[in-house]
Amino acid sequence: STFIYICSFSCWHLQVYFDTKTFEANPRHFYAKLVPEAYGDLESLEKNMREGEGELSITSEKLMQKRSPSDFALWKSSKGGEPFWSSPWGKEDFIVFGRPGWHIECSVMSTAICGPKLDIHAGGFDLKFPHHDNEIAQVEAYYDSPHWVNYFLHCGTLRIAGMKMSKSLKNFITIREALQQYSARQLRLLFLMHNWADVLDFSFLHRFCPMSVLLLLYQIHRALCDSIDTRTVIEKLRELIGIGNAYINEKEKENTVPNCLLLRNIASYMTHMFAVFGVIHRSDELGFPMERDLSVDKEAALMPYLNTLSNFREKIRNIAKDKKIVDILEECDRLRDDILPELGVKLEDKLHCTIVKLCDRETLLQEREQKLTIQAAKREVSNFNAS
Repeated sequence: STFIYICSFSCWHLQVYFDTKTFEANPRHFYAKLVPEAYGDLESLEKNMREGEGELSITSEKLMQKRSPSDFALWKSSKGGEPFWSSPWGKEDFIVFGRPGWHIECSVMSTAICGPKLDIHAGGFDLKFPHHDNEIAQVEAYYDSPHWVNYFLHCGTLRIAGMKMSKSLKNFITIREALQQYSARQLRLLFLMHNWADVLDFSFLHRFCPMSVLLLLYQIHRALCDSIDTRTVIEKLRELIGIGNAYINEKEKENTVPNCLLLRNIASYMTHMFAVFGVIHRSDELGFPMERDLSVDKEAALMPYLNTLSNFREKIRNIAKDKKIVDILEECDRLRDDILPELGVKLEDKLHCTIVKLCDRETLLQEREQKLTIQAAKREVSNFNAS
């Protein structure tokens, strides 16, 4: 093939490389279809090669062997302890033993079973480049085809403490080890709480008490199967809210950002359950929808302005705190506690930001009255103790 070349170091030591530049120059082919930006820029190429094939793939010795840094091995000389097969590239009476390169193994297996065309090819998103792009190049070069795979599905990786789980890092957890902590059903529910394309951090989920969340989901399911026990379901949903709020408070104390996707999944599940029971109408919103004119998306129209107001207020508050300007701080509180609730807008001051919500006006006013009543009672107790 015009797309390969051999680097021979001795009669028994050689490498067979795929020539990516020659492949790219062919009008029927295009190298790095999945991650084209990884091919053109040398710095990006080295970064992706390092992540995809390890440090040894970009050593000066390896780069000197190649015509181009992006070229990859189709056949390698076997090292001690590695499997080996005879090859046709020996000189004279020498038989050169070696083994296939990493990428060619997958291409051979898939084409041997499925032929020259694949409808769906799946794998981790960290394998896009160079592995999957090199698979594509090999197969399309072999069959002289401009198109091999119709669809790629790149799933999220499983991580431990923010790092990819892998044997090379020795930070992987086997299925048997995971089943010592959780049941198979709990693990399945754990995975279902995340989108298939998202990264899932196992250690993070362990800290987030997945047992508690998964146990509640299981109890809700069991209650529905037990003569549609809605009272238990509502009790368990309240517990689920409590777990979510406790988690948010914990993250605020740790000064870290919570996993918003996980919280959204919980909110989505609860919204779905309320819709099933007919408490709310089915919609794309999370939580209890507001009563409004269906022809106007009130939230979409107002939130940009309310967020701008909230951000401005936050900056003013921070300046007032630094300079200890009490009058401005009081006005900021009055905007939050007195003015905006009259308009059906709720501000919640958190540690790092202010959350803006559109709520029912009457509910907000009732909450304000309850808060004022509690404050008045506390003042009376304080005055009584002082006297």
